[in-house]
Amino acid sequence: MNQTEIQTKKKMQNQDNPCNPYEDIIALPHPASKKHPRMSLENRAAQFSPFAALTGYNEQINDASHRRTDRRQLSGYALSRLEARLSRLKKHQNITLTYFSEDYGTDGMGGFAGGEYLTCPCEVLELIPPLKILRVKIRNKSVDISFCDITDIE
Repeated sequence: MNQTEIQTKKKMQNQDNPCNPYEDIIALPHPASKKHPRMSLENRAAQFSPFAALTGYNEQINDASHRRTDRRQLSGYALSRLEARLSRLKKHQNITLTYFSEDYGTDGMGGFAGGEYLTCPCEVLELIPPLKILRVKIRNKSVDISFCDITDIE
Protein backbone atom coordinates (compact mmCIF):
# COMPACT_ATOMS: atom_id res chain seq x y z
CA MET A 1 0.00 0.00 0.00
CA ASN A 2 1.39 3.41 -0.91
CA GLN A 3 1.12 6.64 1.06
CA THR A 4 -1.91 7.96 -0.85
CA GLU A 5 -3.86 4.78 -0.26
CA ILE A 6 -3.07 4.94 3.45
CA GLN A 7 -4.29 8.53 3.72
CA THR A 8 -7.44 7.72 1.76
CA LYS A 9 -8.14 4.77 4.02
CA LYS A 10 -7.65 6.94 7.14
CA LYS A 11 -9.98 9.61 5.76
CA MET A 12 -12.64 7.03 5.18
CA GLN A 13 -12.20 5.75 8.73
CA ASN A 14 -12.55 9.33 10.05
CA GLN A 15 -15.83 9.71 8.24
CA ASP A 16 -17.04 6.70 10.20
CA ASN A 17 -15.76 8.24 13.46
CA PRO A 18 -17.19 11.80 13.71
CA CYS A 19 -15.85 12.21 17.28
CA ASN A 20 -12.28 12.76 16.10
CA PRO A 21 -12.09 14.11 12.56
CA TYR A 22 -8.39 15.03 12.97
CA GLU A 23 -7.15 11.59 13.83
CA ASP A 24 -5.16 11.35 10.60
CA ILE A 25 -3.04 14.46 11.36
CA ILE A 26 -2.90 14.52 15.14
CA ALA A 27 0.25 12.43 15.36
CA LEU A 28 2.16 14.32 12.65
CA PRO A 29 5.04 16.56 13.76
CA HIS A 30 4.41 20.30 13.84
CA PRO A 31 5.65 21.91 10.62
CA ALA A 32 8.62 24.25 11.07
CA SER A 33 9.63 26.87 8.53
CA LYS A 34 13.23 27.11 7.43
CA LYS A 35 12.76 30.74 6.37
CA HIS A 36 11.03 32.11 9.45
CA PRO A 37 12.28 31.26 12.96
CA ARG A 38 9.76 30.42 15.68
CA MET A 39 8.43 33.42 17.54
CA SER A 40 9.43 33.68 21.20
CA LEU A 41 6.73 33.34 23.86
CA GLU A 42 7.34 36.96 24.91
CA ASN A 43 6.67 38.22 21.37
CA ARG A 44 3.61 36.00 21.05
CA ALA A 45 2.22 37.40 24.30
CA ALA A 46 2.87 40.96 23.10
CA GLN A 47 0.57 40.36 20.14
CA PHE A 48 -2.36 39.93 22.48
CA SER A 49 -1.57 42.68 24.99
CA PRO A 50 -3.90 45.69 25.13
CA PHE A 51 -3.04 48.73 23.04
CA ALA A 52 -4.05 52.39 23.09
CA ALA A 53 -6.59 52.41 20.29
CA LEU A 54 -8.25 55.49 21.73
CA THR A 55 -5.61 58.07 22.53
CA GLY A 56 -6.56 60.30 25.44
CA TYR A 57 -9.32 57.95 26.60
CA ASN A 58 -7.63 57.10 29.92
CA GLU A 59 -7.07 60.80 30.66
CA GLN A 60 -10.74 61.53 30.06
CA ILE A 61 -11.76 58.68 32.37
CA ASN A 62 -9.43 60.01 35.08
CA ASP A 63 -10.79 63.55 34.63
CA ALA A 64 -14.34 62.30 34.92
CA SER A 65 -13.51 60.47 38.14
CA HIS A 66 -12.80 63.77 39.93
CA ARG A 67 -15.79 65.25 41.63
CA ARG A 68 -15.86 68.70 40.18
CA THR A 69 -17.87 71.51 41.61
CA ASP A 70 -18.19 75.24 41.13
CA ARG A 71 -16.72 77.75 43.58
CA ARG A 72 -19.24 78.67 46.29
CA GLN A 73 -19.84 82.19 47.56
CA LEU A 74 -19.64 82.50 51.34
CA SER A 75 -22.42 84.23 53.27
CA GLY A 76 -21.70 87.50 55.05
CA TYR A 77 -21.50 85.75 58.42
CA ALA A 78 -19.16 83.00 57.15
CA LEU A 79 -16.97 85.62 55.45
CA SER A 80 -16.60 87.74 58.61
CA ARG A 81 -15.86 84.60 60.67
CA LEU A 82 -13.18 83.59 58.16
CA GLU A 83 -11.60 87.07 58.15
CA ALA A 84 -11.41 86.97 61.96
CA ARG A 85 -9.64 83.59 61.84
CA LEU A 86 -7.23 84.81 59.15
CA SER A 87 -6.30 87.82 61.31
CA ARG A 88 -5.41 85.53 64.24
CA LEU A 89 -3.08 83.25 62.27
CA LYS A 90 0.56 83.12 63.32
CA LYS A 91 3.64 81.96 61.48
CA HIS A 92 4.39 78.20 61.92
CA GLN A 93 0.91 77.58 63.34
CA ASN A 94 -0.58 74.20 62.44
CA ILE A 95 -4.11 74.46 61.02
CA THR A 96 -6.62 72.47 59.02
CA LEU A 97 -7.53 74.37 55.90
CA THR A 98 -10.48 73.89 53.55
CA TYR A 99 -10.04 75.59 50.20
CA PHE A 100 -11.12 75.47 46.58
CA SER A 101 -8.56 74.00 44.18
CA GLU A 102 -9.29 74.96 40.58
CA ASP A 103 -9.03 72.23 37.98
CA TYR A 104 -7.17 73.58 34.99
CA GLY A 105 -8.61 70.92 32.69
CA THR A 106 -11.50 71.64 30.43
CA ASP A 107 -15.08 70.48 30.44
CA GLY A 108 -14.77 69.09 26.91
CA MET A 109 -16.35 72.18 25.37
CA GLY A 110 -13.45 74.58 25.92
CA GLY A 111 -14.64 75.94 29.27
CA PHE A 112 -13.06 75.38 32.66
CA ALA A 113 -14.17 72.28 34.50
CA GLY A 114 -14.54 73.82 37.95
CA GLY A 115 -12.54 72.27 40.73
CA GLU A 116 -12.81 70.57 44.08
CA TYR A 117 -12.77 71.51 47.74
CA LEU A 118 -9.81 70.09 49.65
CA THR A 119 -9.37 69.85 53.40
CA CYS A 120 -5.86 69.22 54.64
CA PRO A 121 -3.58 69.84 57.61
CA CYS A 122 -0.90 72.44 56.94
CA GLU A 123 1.54 74.85 58.54
CA VAL A 124 1.22 78.62 58.12
CA LEU A 125 4.36 79.99 56.47
CA GLU A 126 3.27 83.55 55.69
CA LEU A 127 0.22 85.76 55.50
CA ILE A 128 0.43 88.35 52.68
CA PRO A 129 -2.57 90.73 53.12
CA PRO A 130 -1.76 93.13 50.21
CA LEU A 131 -1.88 90.20 47.76
CA LYS A 132 -4.65 88.43 49.71
CA ILE A 133 -2.58 85.24 49.83
CA LEU A 134 -1.98 82.70 52.57
CA ARG A 135 1.25 80.77 52.05
CA VAL A 136 1.18 77.35 53.75
CA LYS A 137 3.24 74.18 53.77
CA ILE A 138 1.29 71.12 52.64
CA ARG A 139 3.19 67.82 52.58
CA ASN A 140 6.54 69.67 52.70
CA LYS A 141 5.59 71.83 49.73
CA SER A 142 4.95 75.58 49.84
CA VAL A 143 1.52 76.47 48.43
CA ASP A 144 -0.01 79.92 47.91
CA ILE A 145 -3.76 80.00 48.47
CA SER A 146 -5.89 83.02 47.62
CA PHE A 147 -8.12 84.33 50.42
CA CYS A 148 -11.16 83.99 48.14
CA ASP A 149 -10.49 80.22 47.77
CA ILE A 150 -10.47 79.57 51.55
CA THR A 151 -13.76 78.40 53.03
CA ASP A 152 -12.74 77.25 56.51
CA ILE A 153 -9.82 77.34 58.95
CA GLU A 154 -9.69 75.17 62.05
